[in-house]
Amino acid sequence: MGLKELADSRGNLLSFDPRRLKVKPDLNARDLTTAENIEHLEWLAADIARVGVLTPLTIFLEGEDIFIANGHCRLAATMLAISRGADIQTVPCLPEVRGTNDLDRVLSQNSFNSGKRLSPLEQGANFKKALALGADVNQIAVRVGKSVGYVNQMIDFQSAPAEVHALVKEGKISTTLAAKVVKEKGGTERLRKAVKTAEEAGKPKVTERDLPPKIVPTPHTGNLWEHKKGGVYKLLNEATLKIDETSQ
Repeated sequence: MGLKELADSRGNLLSFDPRRLKVKPDLNARDLTTAENIEHLEWLAADIARVGVLTPLTIFLEGEDIFIANGHCRLAATMLAISRGADIQTVPCLPEVRGTNDLDRVLSQNSFNSGKRLSPLEQGANFKKALALGADVNQIAVRVGKSVGYVNQMIDFQSAPAEVHALVKEGKISTTLAAKVVKEKGGTERLRKAVKTAEEAGKPKVTERDLPPKIVPTPHTGNLWEHKKGGVYKLLNEATLKIDETSQ
């Protein structure tokens, strides 16, 4: 049975009860726990309660389950509106293009989200998923219209400390600046101090001017052990000479 046969009503668009639609685990990169996205959901839920869902959700069928390919925020906002008393029986849907796979679904989020674009941190999560699904960095860069350097930077930033990710999610520092600084020696501490400096100055977000000086490692000339070893040999040689002199 296909999506058309499962739909609550059919026409140019398919209509489905939103309660029947499911979210496939780890498919959507949107982090709905951030303050920015929570605010977006609140606005969207109020708008949907007033005029309904205007932009169709893209869906696909796996077995008997109907999943969202694009429109995760719209579905979440719809369910929020329903929980608050909105009378929403169905939402408009479109079946995705035949032959679409999870890699296509992951990378398409970077182009579909023109209304509320994915944050760089969310993009990085998507790029990492795409790698796991068999794409390489060059392919990802071409498909999302970004440079290879940008894709690599966002993928690398996924392994940054949770504390740094939290600063980005809270809007205290940009992903680009955090990704640049966290790679340096003592980078996390520099970011922590920069946030404190910005807050004390009444600034909502860190800029490069708020960063403390870089931690520069003390340079060593040559190999330290070789210097110490050389000194030991010198002492031994001097002691040997003294013994030789007394024995003569």
